[in-house]
Amino acid sequence: MSHRRVRWVLRFLGGCAAGALLAAGPLISGAAAERASASARVVEHAASGAVTAELSYDRNGYEFTDLHLRIVRAGQTLVDTPLTAGCEDCLTFPGGFGSRRSIAAVNLDRGAEPEVVVDINTGGAHCCDIAYVYVYQPASNSYVLVRHNFADPGFRLKDLNGDRTVEFRSADARFAYVFTAFGQSRFPIQAWRFRAGRFVDVTRGFPRLIRGDARRLYREYTRGRRDGGDVRGVLAAYTADEYLLGKGKAGWRVVRHAVARGDVRKYASDLWPSGKKYLRKLHRFLLRKGYIR
Repeated sequence: MSHRRVRWVLRFLGGCAAGALLAAGPLISGAAAERASASARVVEHAASGAVTAELSYDRNGYEFTDLHLRIVRAGQTLVDTPLTAGCEDCLTFPGGFGSRRSIAAVNLDRGAEPEVVVDINTGGAHCCDIAYVYVYQPASNSYVLVRHNFADPGFRLKDLNGDRTVEFRSADARFAYVFTAFGQSRFPIQAWRFRAGRFVDVTRGFPRLIRGDARRLYREYTRGRRDGGDVRGVLAAYTADEYLLGKGKAGWRVVRHAVARGDVRKYASDLWPSGKKYLRKLHRFLLRKGYIR
């Protein structure tokens, strides 16, 4: 194996799977992996109304290179460009990693024109999944690019409430490493809409979604408490969900009881807070990040 391939494999395994594969779903395996081992040009298509888009790339096993985007509107090619993640010393992958489409043409803002959304992943340790949104500008008959970094959790395009408007379903990556190590960190759910050329956090508008996430996190907390695991990350995300639901006092009681029982404790020589220090840090963090209003 070449030095270049060795470096790529190490960087890929180093963390890009942590968030991007959460959104991507299962990787291809077995016979499909063997068929993918030979280098091939892959083209993914998306279309809506007068807009067609193509994302193409070379694939050799799980190595992806030479990503290229082409957008045609009403027979005119308006975007024809290579794609890069745009950061120093990072790689550029299709966010679906070949297991699902990484491009969509969809009307995000109920306007007259569909947007083209491309899911790009940077590889590297625990990061990053980026949405590239191409927005049509009638005055110049061109597209402008808006980016949003969804970090480790990545995103999925989904109509979350049946109103025929697509949201970006994700989670709040700002919780990583704040209360415990990455592997034990948990991220409260997030929902974003694209409006007037920018991303808007609309999570509070989906209480049913938040309640489901809070229930899931609380179940994980009770299992972790029973098994003696590190529950600092899951309790922080659970409390954030409760504040989003307007039930912050109830969530805070759960955390205080956990501290009183000794559930919120340090492990070996880790650097994260426990006990009353954990309570103070959690309150400051939720206030600073807008969960407490």
